[in-house]
Amino acid sequence: MLNHLHEKLSGVSSDPGVYLMKDKAGKVIYVGKASNLKKRLTSYFKAPDSRKPDLKTQVLITKISTFDILITASEQEALILESNLIKRYLPRYNVILKDDKRYPSLRLDVKNPYPCLTLVRKIANDGALYFGPFASSQAVRRTLKFINKTFKLRKCKTRDLKNRLRPCLNYQMGTCLAPCCLEVDENLYTENVKEVVLFLKGLMKIFTQRMSKKWFFF
Repeated sequence: MLNHLHEKLSGVSSDPGVYLMKDKAGKVIYVGKASNLKKRLTSYFKAPDSRKPDLKTQVLITKISTFDILITASEQEALILESNLIKRYLPRYNVILKDDKRYPSLRLDVKNPYPCLTLVRKIANDGALYFGPFASSQAVRRTLKFINKTFKLRKCKTRDLKNRLRPCLNYQMGTCLAPCCLEVDENLYTENVKEVVLFLKGLMKIFTQRMSKKWFFF
């Protein structure tokens, strides 16, 4: 490893956080998280002879010119930051972080004329919008409850709406427009969906800004 990488490694914190591996052109080629940044990064460059890294990691190491670290307040925040950075940079050597089953996200199937918002633990490449992951299951459930009450999206989980003879209890409670059995203006529903998207994007931005106050570049 080059001397400047040795020097950087010697000063790395043992805090939790995220590391970004960069090539000689300054492009991010890998993003990872760690509960102990110093220990994790050391494992790349000073792995014991008895435990060689796999072929992909060996190739990655040869491409690393420098790295940055971002310190977070917890391993949970590191997971969320890692997910966001992978989506932003699409690093070549990452296995795309699709989900972590411990942390929920919100899914909005915008391809459906009357989409509903659901809680999921797997992010798929299906054209839907995903918001998260959220570190707290309770927080995401409260968010979903607030959105359902405020924006009146349908609660049916089926992709294709089935005709019903009468609206469900959600409609009677004023928390659903009941497109499953009533004629609901698609444009009106779409406006509701847009407001939900804006709300969730704003929520994620606020969360990211809150965490960014705790991050430090090395």
